[in-house]
Amino acid sequence: MITINTMNSIMRFSLTVNNYFEVLVPELSDKDNYYYQPTEKLHVFDIVTLVYCNNNIKTEFLQDAAADILGRPHCALPKVLLNKSILPDHIPFGSVSLWFSINTAKGDFGFKFGSFCLWSTISQPETWLYNKDNKIYLEVSLPYPWLFSDPKSSDNYYSLDEYIRNYKPIAVYEISRETAQQWLEQCNTILDTMDAPPGYIRWHQD
Repeated sequence: MITINTMNSIMRFSLTVNNYFEVLVPELSDKDNYYYQPTEKLHVFDIVTLVYCNNNIKTEFLQDAAADILGRPHCALPKVLLNKSILPDHIPFGSVSLWFSINTAKGDFGFKFGSFCLWSTISQPETWLYNKDNKIYLEVSLPYPWLFSDPKSSDNYYSLDEYIRNYKPIAVYEISRETAQQWLEQCNTILDTMDAPPGYIRWHQD
C-alpha cells in the first residue's frame, strides 16, 4: 500500500493557508499506468492521487489518470474566469450537492449539474466550481450517498429527508481571479509536458 507521504507533489491548488488540493505521483517503483509501462516522465495515463487537505488533515480524494485530474480544472477554469459558469439564483452557494441530490432523487435531469462539477467520486464528496454574484467559488460537499446504489449492511444509512434536514457543505471557498488564472497556467504547463501516445488529442486542443 502506498501512503500519500511517499508521493511527489506535481501541483497544489491552494485555497487558504491550511486548505488545498494537491496532485501526487508515486515514485517510479510504485507508479501505475492504465495502458503503458510507466517511466520517470509523467504520462497522460499515469494514475495520480488527488488529496484534499482540510485544516491540515489530509484525505485521499480521488485516483485517476493524470490527464483527467488536471484536464478537468483546465476546462473549467476558463469558464469561471469569463463568468460563464453562473449558478442559478435558486441554488445558494454551498448547496449544489443538496440540489443535485434532490433533483436526482426525483429523476429530474433537466438541469445540467455536470457543468459545475470539478472532481467527482461516487457516493463521496463532490467538488464544484462556479460563479455566483460575479465571484468564483469552489465548493466541497457531499451528495446523498445512496443516489446510485442501495445501502450496504455496514453503511450508516440515513434517509434522503434526514440528509436534506441536516445538510451543510464541507467547505466553500471564494477563489480570486488571480488564483484561478495561476491554477490554469500551472495546469497548462503540466499537461503540455506530459508524455502521450501518438495521435492523442491533448486537452489544450479542445
